[in-house]
Amino acid sequence: MDASVKGIEKAQQLAHSTGVSVEFIQADLANFDLGREQWDSIIAIFAPFGQALRAKLHQRVVQALVPGGVFLTEAYSPAQIQFGTGGGNDIDTMLTKVQLAQEVKGVKWTHLEQLQRSVVEGRYHTGLAAVVQGVGIKQ
Repeated sequence: MDASVKGIEKAQQLAHSTGVSVEFIQADLANFDLGREQWDSIIAIFAPFGQALRAKLHQRVVQALVPGGVFLTEAYSPAQIQFGTGGGNDIDTMLTKVQLAQEVKGVKWTHLEQLQRSVVEGRYHTGLAAVVQGVGIKQ
């Protein structure tokens, strides 16, 4: 799922070139109904939502996971602003490990870490980055 038609087109090309079958949904997550207990896993990678919307979305993610379902996420942390390797300059769209744990209640974290790592994701997203990563299992 992606709000960006271009993002979906790129993902479709990649899926086709590697022989992977994927259902793509173009939608705005702010309004998309994730349902209740219907997803085995939900993955959110660099989804830059402001804190108020993100906190509500994180609650909906937990509700949408089946018991034992996995939430996997990676986001920029506020320290990312010093690197300029993606993520923009709005700290409100970034989060810390503490914020992630506070916003995503109802999962047991098997991995929750704030770190710096190299990213190589295109011309404007390459270099050292400050991120928070989490893998949580719905209880």
